[in-house]
Amino acid sequence: MTEKEFEYKKLFERNYGIFQEKEQEKIKQGKVAIIGCGGAGGAITLALARSGVEEFILADPDTYEVTNINRQISCRANTLGENKATATKEDILKINPSAEVETYQDPQIEDIKNIIGKDPDVLVGVADDFPFAIIAMRKALENGISCVTSYPTGALVRVTTFLPEGPEPEEAFGIPKGLSYETLENIMFSTKYRKRFRNTLEFYKDEGEWTQEWFDKFIEQKYPLPQITPFVWLGSSLGALEVLKLLSDRWEPIASPKHWRIKANSAEIAEFDPPSLKEKIGSLALKLKEKL
Repeated sequence: MTEKEFEYKKLFERNYGIFQEKEQEKIKQGKVAIIGCGGAGGAITLALARSGVEEFILADPDTYEVTNINRQISCRANTLGENKATATKEDILKINPSAEVETYQDPQIEDIKNIIGKDPDVLVGVADDFPFAIIAMRKALENGISCVTSYPTGALVRVTTFLPEGPEPEEAFGIPKGLSYETLENIMFSTKYRKRFRNTLEFYKDEGEWTQEWFDKFIEQKYPLPQITPFVWLGSSLGALEVLKLLSDRWEPIASPKHWRIKANSAEIAEFDPPSLKEKIGSLALKLKEKL
């Protein structure tokens, strides 16, 4: 295609039937950090690229596996084994060669400070390593940066925006505030804690209509979260919409504790009151926090 055909206004011509020119310019100038480029993060990123966002920071240490094909937008036979942030960058540039994309292919906790220091307008926290995403969102909010998350679990997806003046990410998941990455990782991913909080986790199993067999294997850490493309991409589309709201100031975001809640036969915006782990963890979590 010619350079003229890739002119910004030509690429995103139809956007101007919705966004005023000054709003679309805010979208163009917006910088978005995506923590996790797999199912939710990859689809959010490419939806934003197709909406006119031109600057991205992508962070993901994982490479594509064959089990990712069922839901991850940049996972194809020819990208298996490729780093997810790198593959997503390649797809962004195929959409808009003028985009600027920085990648972190092995992000560490200390890299969060560097990412926040690049002053993104919005941070999207959707990593498979959700403790990492929580820490990133926590730090972003402390620096006045709004965050968006989408979390599909089975036949359910919830999407919300965290504003600096609003509830913290932990409050949306019933997790005690301020825990270290190591403690969060232990709580979320250890078999011991999954067994201890089995009754709490059943709330998500029931909401997401998991099969009982899958849930039992999940508790034993033999199976991951069940996910299918329609819910992952529905949540990603809504997540991208929330980012566009923040960049353009076109609409009010759906801010926590309000969430988009999409199920197989229903869709609503409602306040989410998750089952809390606080009382069940008690002083143990605080001791773990101090130790770690």
